[in-house]
Amino acid sequence: MGIAILDNTLTIRKLPDAYYLGYAYLKSGDVSFWMIGEYTGGAHCCARYHFFSRPAPGIRLRYLGATTGSSEGLDEEPFICRNGVVYFTDTDIRFLYFHTSYSQSILTIPVYYRLDATSLSVDNRPFRQNYLAVVHEIDDILSDVLRKRSTVPESILLHDESEFFSDELGQLLVKRTILYLYAGEDRKAWSTFDRDVRKYYGTRRTLGKIKREIKRILKGTGY
Repeated sequence: MGIAILDNTLTIRKLPDAYYLGYAYLKSGDVSFWMIGEYTGGAHCCARYHFFSRPAPGIRLRYLGATTGSSEGLDEEPFICRNGVVYFTDTDIRFLYFHTSYSQSILTIPVYYRLDATSLSVDNRPFRQNYLAVVHEIDDILSDVLRKRSTVPESILLHDESEFFSDELGQLLVKRTILYLYAGEDRKAWSTFDRDVRKYYGTRRTLGKIKREIKRILKGTGY
């Protein structure tokens, strides 16, 4: 079904035909926020959230925008507050099929949207410690994987048409890199990725390709 959002008789936004299954409301000071959850009908779940606000009583309702989409189910209580600011937490799925199949992917990354009276924007920096905590977990997993590793693949990516990761280690290195980037540790993200690809694979041949792809994906909506 399609949905038209009205402020009295004024049409604020017409949402596209889809399944709308979630709704939430939050008041923060003078600002009121509304969320409408859309099930996009993806093969592996998929939810998108549309946000509206009324900056102050008597001010016209406005459409803030929508999230990029998540592989998680709809959450009808998506708001969190930190230091007096309203955030929405979701899962970034832009890397879900990054050189891997859906069933083997571990590249879902938490993402935080900041809700202001007049805007919706990605703002992960206040949650830097959350990302670094996951980095430490991945470092422990990496150590375990390396202990069990019996062969050294020629490259981080297979040289067939699939271009999938050649082993579990490659995907872990990429996830750690993305987490560092979201935490604002750009220099460390690229230096550790470069160091470990050099160290744990027979060649750096596809290293530059992966770095360019990550940068291109992140350039779309920021991080």
